[in-house]
Amino acid sequence: MGDDLRRVHWKSTARTGELMVRREEQPWESRATVVLDTRGYGHHGDGPTASFEWAVSAAASIAVHLRQAGYKLRLVTGDGADVDATEGAGDGLLLDQLAEVRLDPRGDITTLVQQVRQRGDGGLIIGLFGTVSTAEAELLAGLRGNGATCVGFLLDSSTWLHLPPRARAEADHAHGAAALALLQSGWRVVGVDHGARLPALWPQAGRGSQGFALRAALAETVAGGVK
Repeated sequence: MGDDLRRVHWKSTARTGELMVRREEQPWESRATVVLDTRGYGHHGDGPTASFEWAVSAAASIAVHLRQAGYKLRLVTGDGADVDATEGAGDGLLLDQLAEVRLDPRGDITTLVQQVRQRGDGGLIIGLFGTVSTAEAELLAGLRGNGATCVGFLLDSSTWLHLPPRARAEADHAHGAAALALLQSGWRVVGVDHGARLPALWPQAGRGSQGFALRAALAETVAGGVK
């Protein structure tokens, strides 16, 4: 009584004859962590139109939106910031921190994962990541513990550059491989190219693994390689 119908595990219910609820999903409803990747080598572009500025702006919009939706919000950035924005002045804390955030030329995914896990307690994790390698994507799988639901906005920061055809094909191949590695580890993945707008991408965050179509496309990209 009182549980949301979306939490009912229908297969278990049919097997046992009693309503069975997904208890592990309850933390998703109240706690959220927004993770901002600040690795210097993961971003490209200059000035206010750079990929990093897109990620910062998106992090601010998502964090404020989740707070207004009632989540207990935590912001973690790759340059060492860890902000608990659960109090009434949380929006101000978030925006002040994001106004000061800078790229870190020494940042790495391992340190970022460790920082998030220091106080990780499940719930919803939304990451804004620059370009990552397949190995770095596999490291991000470490955030999937404690029943966490992980959504990654994966920026292909190479699309912020003008690349010749072969370099473009190599970058697309690498991005597809990293996205597939995240999907296979249980992340929900939202790809971000130059010119993308967050309102158009946001609905994808709630669509599981984005279905078999994206998986098949990424698998084809990886299998095909660079020609």
